[in-house]
Amino acid sequence: MQFADLLSKVSYLPPHDVDVLSRAYDAAASAHHDQNRLSGEKFIEHPLSVAGILADLQLDRDTLAAAILHDTVEDTHLTISDLEPQSSNREQLIEQLIEDANNAYDRREDEFGEELMRYLERQILLQI
Repeated sequence: MQFADLLSKVSYLPPHDVDVLSRAYDAAASAHHDQNRLSGEKFIEHPLSVAGILADLQLDRDTLAAAILHDTVEDTHLTISDLEPQSSNREQLIEQLIEDANNAYDRREDEFGEELMRYLERQILLQI
């Protein structure tokens, strides 16, 4: 998924919220710019795909920003402090997701994926 694809899914958000997503994407894309998965896929495509799934559910901008940024602290040089300006007033969601990623850093990738999905499911249920 490309960022343009994600933008086509978030027409329900006001322009300011889309700007927040753009800043989150810029930070994540810049940090992941030279990273590829073992499959050869650009690393940024996974966070964008997660955000796309959540956008299909019409979740809020903070949840989408968290999805875009969820691998950034774990897999790049950026820290939570670096991302704080990218966050919104409800940055607790982003901080919690990043904290979960940090806690899962030493785990196998499939365990992390399961933990992340459980966390996102809880957040989705809270939004409904």
